[in-house]
Amino acid sequence: MWSTSNEVWERCKDEDEIVIYAFTNAGKQILRDLLQLGIGQECIKCFVDNSPEKVGESYKGINVVSLVQMLSWYPNAVVINAGQKAQEEITEMLVRQGVGADRIVKYSISWDDIACAPESEYPKILMQLYMHHFDEELDLLHPVKFSEKIQWIKLYDNSALKTRLADKYQVREWIKDKIGERYLIPLLGVWDRPEDVDYDILPEQFVLKCNHGSAYVYVVEDKKKIDKCKIGRLLKDWMNTEFAYKSLELHYRGIPRKILAEQYIQERNGGLTDYKFHCFGGRPCAVQLVGNRDFEQHTATEIFMDLSWNPMPCTYTNARYEEGKLKKPSTFEEMVEIAETLSEGFKYVRVDLYSVDGQVLFGEMTFTPTSGYSKWKPAEYDQYWGQFIALK
Repeated sequence: MWSTSNEVWERCKDEDEIVIYAFTNAGKQILRDLLQLGIGQECIKCFVDNSPEKVGESYKGINVVSLVQMLSWYPNAVVINAGQKAQEEITEMLVRQGVGADRIVKYSISWDDIACAPESEYPKILMQLYMHHFDEELDLLHPVKFSEKIQWIKLYDNSALKTRLADKYQVREWIKDKIGERYLIPLLGVWDRPEDVDYDILPEQFVLKCNHGSAYVYVVEDKKKIDKCKIGRLLKDWMNTEFAYKSLELHYRGIPRKILAEQYIQERNGGLTDYKFHCFGGRPCAVQLVGNRDFEQHTATEIFMDLSWNPMPCTYTNARYEEGKLKKPSTFEEMVEIAETLSEGFKYVRVDLYSVDGQVLFGEMTFTPTSGYSKWKPAEYDQYWGQFIALK
């Protein structure tokens, strides 16, 4: 991990009034860094955030206030801009509000240098990442929570087979051998470079993917409206990224990178529900239904159901569906059997399936969902699901 904590400390070390813009993981991280570097807590006056729901919260005794309140109470404070990707917009907005550019200092944090770190440093890096996401210490020696055990799996439970199954291209042959080719979404094309993608052979609707990471998906619903240059830039960015080192999901390491085009699939109502079976030791325990996806905004809604189709009171990644909105598909028992077959031999894996017009289709095998950094709601489900992962 690298950050600009030392540069921020140099600018702030003699200041009596410091505020942190952005009540986010990055904002909390710079607060911890400054306190560790010797800045007195009494000098850090507040967090500032434009989200009304965050105003009134606090962290380590530092309250969150609105921008209007900050400008009124601390007009001469140094403002630490912890907005990361939105830093330029935040800086411009602060200057428009009368904050002098000389009183704004940017704080940046990144783990882009992980690929250069020796493997002996990986446990330390995971501890830093875990602290950044959860504001808690990571116990790799005696992990209990789901989030902790996923970190353990990332470090100590990798294999050539898991790498093959994480590869969105190579996994297809394994699925064909394991349960049959009929469960595969039809493949329309495979290319090595963005400039090789042949749009002329593709239908009006299709899905582009890169095979070597997570969330590398671009859905095309009308080919006539696409911006090929924009898609090309996106694909180039994905293809140039070693996904394994974004947060040490090491089973992605070394996957030969490909661009895939798959058939566009949808249910009769025009939507598409993702049935994500959480499997522990080869046993499906629950299914996470995800729908209403917006791939550009990375939003969706979800609900967990037990295998008797009773709603469970937890969510992991997205906002919750209203109960009763989703009917049990006619293929549900078949999906449970498939999830059991595909998950055999793994401490934990999430098997993603679709049910389209009575046909079950395979999505992917996910061994470390969201790299273990999503937050269970209610929080006690982090420990509840953790109990099912047997690491020994």
